[in-house]
Amino acid sequence: MHVPAILTAAMFAAGPTPEPLLAPDLKTRDVPVVLEAVGAAGDSSGIIASLLDDYLIEAAAAADEAREQLAALEQADLREDWTPRDWGHRHRQWADIRARATAMEDPAAAAAWLAEQRAWAREELASVLETLPDAPPSARTTLLEGVTAARRARRAALQRDVELVLGTDRQRWMRVEQALRRQRSPFGGGLAGEALDLSPLVERALRDVPGGWASMQPMLDAYERDWSAAAAERDMVLEDQLPAVLDATERRDLLALLSLEAKETAARRRVVQVNQDWYEQLSGSLPDAVINPFQRAVNQAWYPGIFMPSRAERTVAHFLADQELSEALRGALVRSRIRFGGPKLRLAAEERAARRASAGRDRTARAEQRAMAEVFGPTALFRLSESPADRALSDAASLASRRRALDVSWLEDLRSLLGSARWSGVPDDVLMGPTLPADRPIGDDGEPLKLRMYP
Repeated sequence: MHVPAILTAAMFAAGPTPEPLLAPDLKTRDVPVVLEAVGAAGDSSGIIASLLDDYLIEAAAAADEAREQLAALEQADLREDWTPRDWGHRHRQWADIRARATAMEDPAAAAAWLAEQRAWAREELASVLETLPDAPPSARTTLLEGVTAARRARRAALQRDVELVLGTDRQRWMRVEQALRRQRSPFGGGLAGEALDLSPLVERALRDVPGGWASMQPMLDAYERDWSAAAAERDMVLEDQLPAVLDATERRDLLALLSLEAKETAARRRVVQVNQDWYEQLSGSLPDAVINPFQRAVNQAWYPGIFMPSRAERTVAHFLADQELSEALRGALVRSRIRFGGPKLRLAAEERAARRASAGRDRTARAEQRAMAEVFGPTALFRLSESPADRALSDAASLASRRRALDVSWLEDLRSLLGSARWSGVPDDVLMGPTLPADRPIGDDGEPLKLRMYP
């Protein structure tokens, strides 16, 4: 059974649990960074520190109490008032359809018949979903809804009290909220590019440009506000529906999970779209000399599997860096890079476009297939709809296969050019490549890394 990937932080990777509604959104190690960020001094610094400490104590106590209450719930309470739906008649209908198609002697006629019946099944499932009543909430859901309401009230009270201390300069607390949403949300990174932070990539691109970082600051501030607003909306959607996800998972309610997956994916796509829109705006505002390095860094961070240098590319770069390499071999390696690198770059650009067009569709498609199989039986593993996103998803898979095949051919060409002695001497770091950074880095102690505030 498919479970929406609503929990993407490493600590929640095992599957849906209530922990995102209980885990702290602020940690003791964050307090000094927060105080510095808001620029509090003297008495105001002590007051804000006290407010933060009280908030942390209250939040920890509330989470511990909620965990005790959750542990006391009986498993039967989670299925109370829930009766699984009986789809036996639909299963028999689809089995009869399959049998009729199998009995047809003309394969083309059988395929056309099945296509018509899939269209009928899609309409039937869409009708079922439109009229499906909400499942009754479990005792756990009622408990967690209260936990979420209390959590939000505590956070609102903290913000109100801190802003009263800060007076007119409330923007400083907004920057703290943005940083916490970037680095402490348990819901980030479900789609490629969702957790991407463009600010440090701009900073890196402009490090050798005098005044470049300062000149981009107004745009980056606007970008961060837009990204943070979309992330806040995403987090609220996922917080609100997490209890229902837990219930649907416990009950194996695949139709409810389909609806929940669609809402989650839509919320995540809105965050991705902010990054896409601002990537284009920032690219158009950077000095010409740094646009290409910036775009390359974004591509590698957004789609590392597509744009990080492959083994073949790393091997060519390794040998071309050897000053003692013969001119003949150097020329052969350059020609190999032109022969394979150009086509690969074109494939990568096409794959990137297909993945952007199909972002999140793999998640909703799997949920649709499982819902269809639930209603019409295990042989009805097709999607609720066929859309441009489905075609883009298929194109992305095909392009990825072609890109990998091109890499294999490139490696074979290099093995032939270099000979066995040179080939066997390629260093391990070239063979293995760099370790890709995690979207949500965790320190050696298992705790989130220190909160970082951008100027």
